Amino acid sequence: MSLAPVANAVNNRIVNCLTGRQVLGGVPFNLLPASANNSWDAIGNTAAGDNRTQIMNLPVKIYGVTAVDTLINTSWGNLGTLVALTFTCSDGTSYTFNVTPGGEIRDWHDGAYVNSLADYTIASQVYSNVSLADNTTPARIDLQHIPLPSAFFTRVLTNINLTDNGVTGNDDSAYSHSIGAQRAFIYGVTVTAPPVVLSIAPWTNSVILSWNTNLTGFALQSSTNLLSGNWTPVSGVPAIIGTQYFVTNAISAQASFYELNHN
Repeated sequence: MSLAPVANAVNNRIVNCLTGRQVLGGVPFNLLPASANNSWDAIGNTAAGDNRTQIMNLPVKIYGVTAVDTLINTSWGNLGTLVALTFTCSDGTSYTFNVTPGGEIRDWHDGAYVNSLADYTIASQVYSNVSLADNTTPARIDLQHIPLPSAFFTRVLTNINLTDNGVTGNDDSAYSHSIGAQRAFIYGVTVTAPPVVLSIAPWTNSVILSWNTNLTGFALQSSTNLLSGNWTPVSGVPAIIGTQYFVTNAISAQASFYELNHN
């Protein structure tokens, strides 16, 4: 996925970060170029001394997501602070995963703050030996692999929400906004979902369209012009044979296009 809808900063926390289509920790990412805003950074929305909660809300709209991989790091220097990732479906189903320092995430400095990972079932290191923007101290970005509950497998994931709670347990408010700012940034997001497949086959003067019965909540639609954006529901109740829905539609003189649209 692209962070373009919510990107608010160029990732200058560290330099020498890869961009474009990359495979990191075995996961493909689409990383925005640094010529534009290419990350969401909680520090990008704050002024010096502002330690209030900052929230990113990334639109998704993908069916059947089984897992989400994120590239997140921070410079909290504070074990009591955490990032909450909340995943929400179209029907309101939600799941929150707390990313904790020393568990699934480390602070960016190599010689200070929290520099270990405990939950290797979730987290792994994907960047090392890159430089901080302000000096040559090695920095890191960690990957978090978050499996979603089975309730998401038959629903549309509509939003990924990242909540940065700012500084807690630190009396110096300046730490909430500085080069060593105690704020999180997210550099990449990838979702894993099985493909939604609609099959079509000719039959005499008709076409037979079919799709898996596991794809709940989808409706078959047709259009005669892909550029118009106008889609019309295909009439008739789909027949069920085995694990497939089937619809037979007559061929007309005008070209027709078909899609599955989730209600």
